[in-house]
Amino acid sequence: MASSVMKMTPSSLTSTHNILDYLRTKKIASPENPAELPKVPRDEVKNLNTLVGYLGLSDEIIVPVEETIEIVPTEIVRSEKFKLHSPRITLQKDRKVAVRGPYPELVLCQTYPWHQYVLGENSYQQGIVRLKLKLESFQSNHWMFVGIVKGDGPQQIEQNNYSSYEWPGSYGWALGMTGQVWKGANTIENTLKNLTKAGDTVELVLDCDGAKLSLHLPTGQQFHIDIPKSQAWRLNVNMFRQNDKIHIIE
Repeated sequence: MASSVMKMTPSSLTSTHNILDYLRTKKIASPENPAELPKVPRDEVKNLNTLVGYLGLSDEIIVPVEETIEIVPTEIVRSEKFKLHSPRITLQKDRKVAVRGPYPELVLCQTYPWHQYVLGENSYQQGIVRLKLKLESFQSNHWMFVGIVKGDGPQQIEQNNYSSYEWPGSYGWALGMTGQVWKGANTIENTLKNLTKAGDTVELVLDCDGAKLSLHLPTGQQFHIDIPKSQAWRLNVNMFRQNDKIHIIE
């Protein structure tokens, strides 16, 4: 009778290491210091269950997986670059840097598009995404929006609406003097005012599965926005002052 052979994949190899680590720890465990069950990403739980049964360890790990294994959200690591942008934005350094161009000599205040957008190349739908942004130039610490927009946000470009922070499905924060928070509508967060300056690096943390967007500042302060679930998101930056510059840091 032919014996069954389990095909080893990168996921099953990871699960094997997790189980072996658990069994080694269990040998020296005590009631005061019990062995911790393996911690695996959500997408590997099924593989671990299969492997436990295949290795005949169902009696060793007998409590249901969903009650014993801590689900670790998958952290997405992808190289991000800027892509779509309005006319007065230029991209530099392999599209890692966006610069807000100078104002024209003659400006009609009522019609000139002061706000200029630049969007990230990637679309994110699951896991946790961390985006570090360095404010390489921030004129008078006046106003710069950092956040996200739904994947269909670029449709607004066809309407020549460069104020990407106002687009439907846009969420984020205006750094600088105003303390604006955008989450479907504009609100004011006084504690956000004047916390950033040129040279600072801020971090956006997008938790697609947890439906939350967070802003981490060099001061240690954090701000959070609840966002809709099951959406595709992309980086959304908007600049107002000429010569403002922002840099995606790996």
